[in-house]
Amino acid sequence: MATKAKGEGFANIAYLKVTETAPNTLTFAQLQLATTLMTNKAALVIHRADFFIQGGPSNFNGAGDKQMMAVTLTDRLTDITDLSQPEILFMIERQRWDFGTAASGFLNNEPAIMDFSMLPGTGVLVPADRIYIAAQGSGLVNASTVSCRLFYTVKELETADYWDLVEARRIMTT
Repeated sequence: MATKAKGEGFANIAYLKVTETAPNTLTFAQLQLATTLMTNKAALVIHRADFFIQGGPSNFNGAGDKQMMAVTLTDRLTDITDLSQPEILFMIERQRWDFGTAASGFLNNEPAIMDFSMLPGTGVLVPADRIYIAAQGSGLVNASTVSCRLFYTVKELETADYWDLVEARRIMTT
């Protein structure tokens, strides 16, 4: 599908950040790239994603509270945990679990890393023009802020291959 690689051998880094508009409200923010990739029929190969929850565990009120975060190809989703939606590239869910007494707990290591380098093509191929980060809490005390660092390379596609990719991800809009 890919015809030409730019910057092959070196990964670019993009940063996405979103803060919920209110506690436990699904909220999106779009990745802004400093290039006109859409006019060049380019795609990104995402090799790795590092997710961070700002504010840490103090935002979790009790057992069962959770934070969901995802990278998607649209901001029109209503459920980022439904992985049958092709617009959801990947999703992580963090949930609080209490063990016995209230003083018990565990150390939360961040970032939560999703490494796609072992996949065929060394990553996930996605259209470059509409990538979003999404955040939604459940039972959280305050609106949460989630950030993600994406490691990617750019692939130029033939026009027909680009539109095949867009159709496969069902991101055609009117």
